[in-house]
Amino acid sequence: MEIVPVMKDSVVCLSKKISQQLGGISPLCIVYRVTNSIKLIDPSTAQLAEVSSSAYWRDSFQSIFKSKQLTEYTVMDIEPIMEKDRVQFPGQGQLSYKHMLADVWVVRSCDLGLTTDTIHCRSHLGHLLKPMDTVLGYAIADSNVNDSNFDKLPKTSLPDVILIKKNYPDRARHRKRTWKLKRMTTDTEINFESDNNDMDEFMDDLEEDKDLRQNINIYKNPDVNVESAVEDDDDDDGAPRISLEEMMEDLCIYEDDVMEVYE
Repeated sequence: MEIVPVMKDSVVCLSKKISQQLGGISPLCIVYRVTNSIKLIDPSTAQLAEVSSSAYWRDSFQSIFKSKQLTEYTVMDIEPIMEKDRVQFPGQGQLSYKHMLADVWVVRSCDLGLTTDTIHCRSHLGHLLKPMDTVLGYAIADSNVNDSNFDKLPKTSLPDVILIKKNYPDRARHRKRTWKLKRMTTDTEINFESDNNDMDEFMDDLEEDKDLRQNINIYKNPDVNVESAVEDDDDDDGAPRISLEEMMEDLCIYEDDVMEVYE
């Protein structure tokens, strides 16, 4: 079984044929989930699409921007787009109403205080962002992309930036979690640093995406004082949380050398 070479939070560029087959979705889409299919969202309209693995291999596409290329931006201003102003047309695919479209003006965080010039983009993250938040995105206009589908797009239609996800403070991300995961150990040699980084990112994704964690066993972490953690949550840093109601009691039914624990 071949694994599709696209990953969550990457940006892909679809061919005109695929765009039309997917309800007229924009060629530039964000991969927001990969399971047995690829789920896409158009950041400029919040239109959704799903590509099955069989459909993907019939007419494949590649990631043109990957997570290692993410740049941090600071939000300077944001203006939500009203429902009546959303782009809609006959034959259009499903729209996401979990996301809010907004016009967003950002500055590279490294340039904050050095320039008054802002970069405008349209984003599906209007429900999460407010001025002075930091957000991760791809600098589309400043990048050299080697992709035949991308080369066919009119340059005037390209966004300067595509915003991918809100960036939460280190204090929020590195706090002691009230939950943990378990997985079976293997005899395969592991790159521990890479493996731990991947697991940290996966746990971040679980906190941000309730749908993603529906089929994942999440256990209470007995090493964390829940009352203290709840008090910390009152410091509204905006970071997503997993509720106690979603956690299972940790029943130790495996030997220590069979299970790995991630907190």
